[in-house]
Amino acid sequence: MEDGDTQYPTIANVIPHWKTVNGRLPPDSLLQVWARLPLNTLYKCRSVCKLWKAAISSDPLLPSIRHRLNFLFSSPPNLLLFLHFPNVPLKVPDQPVLLSTRTVEDVVTRVCDPEPHPIRNGFTPHSDRSLDLLPSKGPVVCFVSDGFFYLCNPSTQEFLRIARGHSYGCAFGYLRSDNRYVLTRLSDEGRYEFLEFGPGSAGSASWRAVKPICPCRVRGFGIMVDRAFYWTVDGGKVEIGSTPNEFLLCLDTKDEKFNVLPPPEGNDDEVILYDLLYLVEFRGSLCAVDNKSRPSRMEIWVLTRTECEFAWVRKYNIFISGMERGLVYPFCDFEGEIGGEMVLCNGDTRRLYLYNLKKRRIKIVLRDKNRTINRIAVYNPGPFPLSVPNARVSVSENQAVRMRSQ
Repeated sequence: MEDGDTQYPTIANVIPHWKTVNGRLPPDSLLQVWARLPLNTLYKCRSVCKLWKAAISSDPLLPSIRHRLNFLFSSPPNLLLFLHFPNVPLKVPDQPVLLSTRTVEDVVTRVCDPEPHPIRNGFTPHSDRSLDLLPSKGPVVCFVSDGFFYLCNPSTQEFLRIARGHSYGCAFGYLRSDNRYVLTRLSDEGRYEFLEFGPGSAGSASWRAVKPICPCRVRGFGIMVDRAFYWTVDGGKVEIGSTPNEFLLCLDTKDEKFNVLPPPEGNDDEVILYDLLYLVEFRGSLCAVDNKSRPSRMEIWVLTRTECEFAWVRKYNIFISGMERGLVYPFCDFEGEIGGEMVLCNGDTRRLYLYNLKKRRIKIVLRDKNRTINRIAVYNPGPFPLSVPNARVSVSENQAVRMRSQ
């Protein structure tokens, strides 16, 4: 790179005193180092000195990784949202569900269970314990029941109810770069429909159909990673020792095209129970979690994508002996004082564990003593309004019903 190149300014050009402060370290070499750091680590580098803070925060210096830095410097910490069912059977519509929030740091660092912060405006679902949470990341979470979606911003305590449709194949995701959400469902004709909305427009958003027909039947809820939805393919029971041709369905929200991907493959003598693999999002990547094929082991496969080519890479191998039996999977990321840590969730007992990636140690950080916490979600607090105040909305298939208490 030439020093006189004005189209791609160097650190020395933008900050004249850079070479004097940093001695012999070439500024462009440091830029290459920054480009390879995880986002959380890069964010911490801004605290080294004012010069580093100005350089890292300057858009012209980092055009190659700017798409990874959107909303990073002002992003709040992860929070946990708990959905509490009462001990007695829920009689709809007599009793609403209860919600509370806690920070991940409070849950991880405190020895005893921290006090929850209840959300004042609860909501009454049109079903009982079938109420569940769609996987997502962002300011808004989405509950789903037999007949409706429920959008909730825990920070503003605002709720919206939206007609749902079929009981399978739905998904919910946040496009951080566009600051908008996409909710999808499967129609009676076998086509996926999108409900897209930005801040304040969820109450007036309408469903629109995706042109291509879904090429296969899917299983469970979908998950969004990097502008694409993913589902596991429901191809029937897979015989032990055999590898299915179709494992993953991908729907890109940009070009609205489907891709059917093969499953991860192990060694020649390795048996993988493909029917029991579980999809999660961890550190911005789609992961297939396997904690059933090998006793006391959890193996995590990460899906990599280069242009139009996909590949599975086995990245984590975690010893989970001593945990209660059930589905254990990565829940969220936590940057502790001793390095990056993975928060694990037991899907059956709703217990949270902390796994240190460097020391390979696991400890329990949250135990549901009263057995009243039935759902847990991760969200980032933010002033994302679901609907414009005093906006006129009606109850119909294509419109949301505002449920915020006045």
